Amino acid sequence: MALRFVADCMLGKLARLLRTLGYSVDYFHDADDVQVVDLAISEKAILLTRDIKLLERRPLPDYIFIRDDNSEMQLIQVIKELAINPDSKQWFSICLNCNSPLRIITKKEAAGLVPVFTYSKLDIFARCDWCNKIYWPGTHSLNMRKRLAALISAASK
Repeated sequence: MALRFVADCMLGKLARLLRTLGYSVDYFHDADDVQVVDLAISEKAILLTRDIKLLERRPLPDYIFIRDDNSEMQLIQVIKELAINPDSKQWFSICLNCNSPLRIITKKEAAGLVPVFTYSKLDIFARCDWCNKIYWPGTHSLNMRKRLAALISAASK
């Protein structure tokens, strides 16, 4: 079974980083403690939290108490504690906005939905069928791949 996470309202940046790695992360910036815990239990997900009071609730799902304020250090902590090795083939497969799977679309399908310059230079696009966001491999994603690889490497030390 694939790892699933639920992140509390203090961990939005960590949620996006984990989604970038291809992990499903439910995150709602306005959810209360009861909703977060109930969702983690019902989804059989690992709860990620920085909220000590939230950990006083019972019953609790599996959880990781996140110690650092820095999202990159938080990611390293999760990778270390779960002893995971994120598969680079899964990176950029989840919508960063809504946590839905991305679908590769044809260049023709992307016409009119992406900037003209981007359309003229690229042939690969992905779309979230839930929120309709379009993604493409630009310099940002190349830089992000390098940064993620460095973080995963740091976590293995």
